[in-house]
Amino acid sequence: MRKFIYLISAIATLCSCANELETIAEDFIGNGSSIELYEYRIGKTSTIKIDSFATSTGSNTVSLSEIFVGRYMDPLYGGKTVVTPTFAIAPMFTPVIEPDATLDSVTFKFGYTGNLWGDTISLRQQELTLYEISELPTYDEKDDNSVMYNNKPIPPFKREIAKTYFLPNKQGLKDAYFKIDKNDKYFTKLFDRMKYNDNLFYDLPWSFIEEFKGLAITPGANNDVIFGIKAAVDSLYMCFHYHFGEMLESTFKVPLSSPILQYFNVTNTPTKTFESLKTQRDEVSIESASFALIQGLSGYMVKMELPAPPPQNQFSTLVKAELEINPLVFYNSSIAMPKSISVYKSNAENELLGALTQTSGEVVGKLKLDQENLDASRYIIDLTEFYDKLSNSPNFPEDSDRYTHIIISVNSMAQTFDRVIIEELPTLRLYYAHYNNDMKI
Repeated sequence: MRKFIYLISAIATLCSCANELETIAEDFIGNGSSIELYEYRIGKTSTIKIDSFATSTGSNTVSLSEIFVGRYMDPLYGGKTVVTPTFAIAPMFTPVIEPDATLDSVTFKFGYTGNLWGDTISLRQQELTLYEISELPTYDEKDDNSVMYNNKPIPPFKREIAKTYFLPNKQGLKDAYFKIDKNDKYFTKLFDRMKYNDNLFYDLPWSFIEEFKGLAITPGANNDVIFGIKAAVDSLYMCFHYHFGEMLESTFKVPLSSPILQYFNVTNTPTKTFESLKTQRDEVSIESASFALIQGLSGYMVKMELPAPPPQNQFSTLVKAELEINPLVFYNSSIAMPKSISVYKSNAENELLGALTQTSGEVVGKLKLDQENLDASRYIIDLTEFYDKLSNSPNFPEDSDRYTHIIISVNSMAQTFDRVIIEELPTLRLYYAHYNNDMKI
């Protein structure tokens, strides 16, 4: 039997015995069959950068369950990424506060989700600043489809409210919160208005939001972590602490409100390697960069142009097609690798044309992590159904350019900072079974 290896980047045909493959097709064609392997190195592999991605739900009934904040500088791969969230808060009901109540303090709490990327080894102190914004976020209902995107600027800041500092670990983030100066005249006056139920509460939440437009959280200039915050009324709220009577203590919470005003802005300043990625059509080849990059939040994805299937006769059957990606794996990396990656259909203009699907659902690449030999770790993407359809298409290979562009990405660009670094050309393997007894092998 012959094993053929075809290289996209360089034409080379190698013949060798591959008896170990002979059993692959037995379930399909029985004993006596032979397997032919076509192996391709995907030389047309490039890094691209998505123009924008949604960072809000655009819904008044359902909101994102997690938002992000932070700053991370990656001088070798992804450059500097800064994430700034903004959101509205408003009381859920009209407060009942005793007329003789005295304000003791005001705090702003945020709940840590457990997702953290960055330097957690040196435990450098991190800084966050809480700002009041001066305008309500707006969007074009027609052009933006009622959704906020990562490239939408945060509204101007009205004033700084408070700062907080924390260590980048689970306990440090669990204990972190903003404490507002108890002598802040604005909040003292706001508390008085709460006591007397003025027009702040006549049409909640909008009557309050019109007065207090919202908040934004910014990372410090020297921060080196990005982390997740729970976007829920019981974990993201401003709390007024007060006492009345014989030193009786109580609180009143003003929680997260109006999901349509909630989103986060992401800016990425690329390294010199990727500074030419101005639009989604631009590409940086793996050859020129020495690597390709997939990373959430920062917007990096990998574009590949796959080969058309080789011509086959009526006595050939595609048994298996798989794309293998060899990622660069670090010990104790500050940025995690995703357990799976998504595959999208595309075109020559690098547009995302929807997820690549098969009978069982969307096509994904699953990480096979080799703990004993990290260099042997692989993402394996099953493309058997994809290539089976191409092999049986009457228009192939004439219109192959319409179908063989794919984009590899993290599963959700807006919900992770995970990354994949690829230094080796991905490998495509196509296994064909030949079952004509009269065919000369």
